[in-house]
Amino acid sequence: MKKIFFSIFVLLYGISMYSQAVLMKINSDTIFTKDFEIQQQKSLKLIGVQQTINNYIDFNLLKQYALSYKVDKSEMYERLLIKEGEKLKDSLYYRKDLIEPLLQDYYQKIIKDRKIQILFFEDNFLSSHGKNRKKFVQDLIKNINNNTTKFSEAVEKYSILLNFKIPAYYDLFILNKSLVNEIYKAPLNKVYEVNQDQGNYLILVSEERNYLGELELKEYRIKNNSPSSKNIADLIYDDLKNNKSVDNILKNNDSILLFHDIKLKVINNDDLYNQVLNNSSAVLKPIRTDSCYSVYVVKDRIQYDQYSKVRKRLYNRLLQSNMVGDLNLNLINELKNKVSFKEDEDEIKLFKQNLPKNYNDFKNFTLSDTKTLVNIGNGEYLYTNQDLLKILKQNITDKNINEIENLINIYINSWENTYLVQYYDFFYFELDRYKEEWKKLNDKLLINAAISIITDKAINDTEGQKKYLKENQQQFIWKERINGDFYYCLNNEVKNKVLELLNDKKSVEEIKLLYKDKVNDQNEPLLIINQGKLTRESLNLPNDTKLDKKVYTTDYKTKKLVINIKDIKNNDPMDLEEFRTNYIDLYIDFKIDQEIKKLKSKAKIEIVPSQEKELETKYSK
Repeated sequence: MKKIFFSIFVLLYGISMYSQAVLMKINSDTIFTKDFEIQQQKSLKLIGVQQTINNYIDFNLLKQYALSYKVDKSEMYERLLIKEGEKLKDSLYYRKDLIEPLLQDYYQKIIKDRKIQILFFEDNFLSSHGKNRKKFVQDLIKNINNNTTKFSEAVEKYSILLNFKIPAYYDLFILNKSLVNEIYKAPLNKVYEVNQDQGNYLILVSEERNYLGELELKEYRIKNNSPSSKNIADLIYDDLKNNKSVDNILKNNDSILLFHDIKLKVINNDDLYNQVLNNSSAVLKPIRTDSCYSVYVVKDRIQYDQYSKVRKRLYNRLLQSNMVGDLNLNLINELKNKVSFKEDEDEIKLFKQNLPKNYNDFKNFTLSDTKTLVNIGNGEYLYTNQDLLKILKQNITDKNINEIENLINIYINSWENTYLVQYYDFFYFELDRYKEEWKKLNDKLLINAAISIITDKAINDTEGQKKYLKENQQQFIWKERINGDFYYCLNNEVKNKVLELLNDKKSVEEIKLLYKDKVNDQNEPLLIINQGKLTRESLNLPNDTKLDKKVYTTDYKTKKLVINIKDIKNNDPMDLEEFRTNYIDLYIDFKIDQEIKKLKSKAKIEIVPSQEKELETKYSK
């Protein structure tokens, strides 16, 4: 039920006040027909008028329930509202029709890595060739002949940037977007010429491959290049592969450096790329890097196989790129029309006219009064003639006095850009376009709070759980359960040892003592022992096999499981603790449903029949 609440909530909530036809009243809340219809249109079409109204009443009562506990006044709620508000603001900050195509475009490009070289020409250099400029470039392309080595030589000789001399893969977000577009226009293995306002350059794309995503690695790096370095790397690999500690190897070889949390967005080592691509194991074979060997353990890999899964990551990467400047310029131009913004052109013109043209006169110039040149908001941000004169006096000299009018435009524009964004940040949820989203968020958190209160009560309601279990006992019976000892072994070596100990009639306590506090180099316990009753499904045992009182072995997630069966119980009733462990969510849903029914029985709910009928007529088609 909780999941249903949250999913339907997305369809339901939001309130604006511009229609006077009342659809219903829920205690002290009045809901207008037109508002309700606009807010619930998807739900009305999907599940109909009656169910939409019923759901709306349920959620409104839950919201009122939370308010009755004054959760909105608590410090914890206020902190949560601020935190979730920042997330919401982040998701809405730039126009969706602007940001979404941009992110989609980056995604379509990023899923295909391109190995590139770029030669950037200096404008003066090409200009010096005059009419022969085109012939020079064509001859150079012909001489390179799509060869990466010759391209590197040309970069060395003619390029103003040597960063792109060697063929390599790059994080697209560190490159200019127009350059990225050209890289993905370029054909494979053919020098591609670009002539545009931003510059003239050549691109050679020598390889294309699938993007592996973002990697987090642990690296064991052998510093020296001695013949023994490969042997040390092999020893580390073997021990890591077999879940053994490498402490002794690290202790006895001062040539090893241990690095944690190496994060890669792009892989330029082909061996590393191929191993991550083709190896399902987290431990990779020794890899030659630069002039030494390294052994890598893959701690995490975020794959870019679906846009929806990585959109947030793409967005965060975009905000760290130089594209954010272009996004802000678009935002500023939009804000000049969307927020309370007024630039007094007459006062600015008068200010310019009154300024002395002579530098000596300008130095002594003052203003007799204060006039507002730009107003953002309701007086929150004001830029006056006095502010402008002050910055001019700080920057105008006898050498640039003739540029004063141009500088005035620059300073006004700079102030507007800075404070428009600041106003947008500070008063974000007071702007008309976002008030609705803030209201939805507040309502959602109140409903979550109500469900949390009911959930806490249900979890602590031991007597109620006992009664519920007794009344529904037939629903909570184990068809079959295995009573025994369960040994979760980290690897085959531990599994074989446990089997040997059981064969020698060692007790559970003796085996526990033997493996007490024993862990591998990643601090994982070599053996975990549980005792009790479990189902065969939870132990990964086959359904079609008859079980006896003996020892079984099976795979369990990433571990090896040894099961010593003592007894098999059929139609075994569940006790309270087992119910609480496995099915407490059912009781919580039951209590939520009960609480809503109770709230409804006490609520004063009035629905206007004519308005309800009007909606029925419209949405029954």
